[in-house]
Amino acid sequence: AHTGTTPIECWYPLGVVGSSALTTGTLVIGTMYAMPFVAPGDRASPTLDRLAVEVTTLAVLGNARLGIYSPTSATNLYPSALVIDAGAVATTAAGMVAATISQALTPGALYYAVILVDVAPIVRAGNNQLHTILGFPSTGGTTPYWGITVAQAYGALPSTFTAGGAAQTAAPRPVLFGRYSA
Repeated sequence: AHTGTTPIECWYPLGVVGSSALTTGTLVIGTMYAMPFVAPGDRASPTLDRLAVEVTTLAVLGNARLGIYSPTSATNLYPSALVIDAGAVATTAAGMVAATISQALTPGALYYAVILVDVAPIVRAGNNQLHTILGFPSTGGTTPYWGITVAQAYGALPSTFTAGGAAQTAAPRPVLFGRYSA
């Protein structure tokens, strides 16, 4: 650290690329949203110490469950094993709500940031500046798949991602944020 300088706290929108402004979106109760992201390759051991969502319009008596999954394999990108269930954060106030974690990630590895809600908050969401890791629909078009959604009752995240999910191009495209400590 440099003498006389103040460290800047940085939140990284997991799975978002480009420098376009973000938007908002209303999450659906009973839907688990999984957004792919790649752990930074410029750190020997990237460690997330926070996982967060920005609530733009509060949801009275609401909670969001946050977590991370790994893909099935290098050729099957469907989310599979739970890496961490970060627990629940209250969505009862607007602003960044974060879970404190300590999760080391493999540099350059693919992961999924996941959110599941018990009410329908409006959260920070992406436009089309999302990773195209999952590609585009076979019909073509201008919008890549931004993530995978699946029906899931609210509660602890399952140890294996729920089967039967579908790749999504339509809104909402929730954005989860991570803060790296190392």
